[in-house]
Amino acid sequence: MLDVKNLEEKELLELYGKLMEELRRRKLVRSSNNPVSDYAEKIVCEKLGLSLQKKSSKGYDAIDENTGTKYQIKARRLTSHNKSRQLGVIRNLDQKLFDFLIAVIFNESFEPIEIWRIPRETIPKYARYSQHQNGHILVLTGEVLEDKTVTSIPGWTKDRIKDREIKDLTRGEKMGSRTLDLRREKYHRWTDEDDIVTLYLYKYGDEEIPFTLEDVGRNLGMGVGSLRKRIANFKAIDGKGGLKHFARQSLKIYKKYHETPKAKLRSLIVEILQKE
Repeated sequence: MLDVKNLEEKELLELYGKLMEELRRRKLVRSSNNPVSDYAEKIVCEKLGLSLQKKSSKGYDAIDENTGTKYQIKARRLTSHNKSRQLGVIRNLDQKLFDFLIAVIFNESFEPIEIWRIPRETIPKYARYSQHQNGHILVLTGEVLEDKTVTSIPGWTKDRIKDREIKDLTRGEKMGSRTLDLRREKYHRWTDEDDIVTLYLYKYGDEEIPFTLEDVGRNLGMGVGSLRKRIANFKAIDGKGGLKHFARQSLKIYKKYHETPKAKLRSLIVEILQKE
């Protein structure tokens, strides 16, 4: 018999997927969708640097401890038998219990192929209310993904950059005009300049610079989630929790700039963000 204790997490999930398919073929089960939700919560929290909450936390699954932003996480696994992109029921939407919905799409082998960040206020425009299920039903297709408020998480979601995103990336008179190609090349290729900007955000936030966190992400060519995870690097380096491991490049920038006066560091990052 196979000793599952020696298998990696991904191998266990792949084995589970094959097991569920065989059970389905034998008509012992009708669904192939567990443990999708728990795994989605795990990878989203790791990816975005969020803190997973207890099951008793009403209306949200994770929280950004730096900002207090609350996230509800929903997932769907696509299979050869069911390619539906309908997410789980969203209950008590009118009570405003979370700020953003994170939607994860897995392939049949439990690999996350898409992760989307959807503001709570956007959901009622596209979701339908089901009295039978006592909640809103959202299908992750079409107009939902075209909405300007809906963003994909870089590094996971398939390339869906549209004309409206090109406009968003270069909008704002105070923003630099780096090309889209450069921004796309910079996904997950952190430069020293990127880390200098992120160090400032860790130490002082975005209140005293002419950019929001979203602006900074667009300028550097990444999502807010990627920025927050990098901020968690500096939190770990500073001995204030966060991730157990951090990038060596972040450590180098921290040692070089963490004692730089605030005004000087602010001037430096504004120059970086306005660079042509």
